[in-house]
Amino acid sequence: MAEVSTINRGLGEWVHGLRQEGLSKAAALLDENKAETTRALIEMGLPHFRSVSCSTAEFLHDPDTYLEGLTTPTFYASINSSDPNRHRLRQFGMDRAGTVEFVDTVVRDHGTQYESLLLMETGPILYGANIVISRNYPSDIFPKSYKEPTQSLSVASNRR
Repeated sequence: MAEVSTINRGLGEWVHGLRQEGLSKAAALLDENKAETTRALIEMGLPHFRSVSCSTAEFLHDPDTYLEGLTTPTFYASINSSDPNRHRLRQFGMDRAGTVEFVDTVVRDHGTQYESLLLMETGPILYGANIVISRNYPSDIFPKSYKEPTQSLSVASNRR
């Protein structure tokens, strides 16, 4: 059985830590609503994974209805709260049974605090990254008192 206390480790912990340090703009970048991001990709005609949105109650009533249009063997689920002070709960790389179990565990443990579900196709997760696109990075995200890490990775654009 999935444990909700361990489901949200990863980005959720970063979001929490950034907020504690007063870095709310940086936290907001990591805690964006995945459904809104996906809609924006679709509207711009950019590549994206197939997804479906519904309430957690609708999904648990008939999971197959929502999973049948997704063709990959594994899924990503993101469950948002209507309370802006709660970060989303999410899990990657679940099969059908694991997806149902995750949603059921969240609903059982949190009731109606988490109602909005986004399901998305996923492939194997080979690596992860966050990309910040900004002309004024880091000053538009981090306060002047923030000191950047001593090691960083920069990737130059090959656009001509």
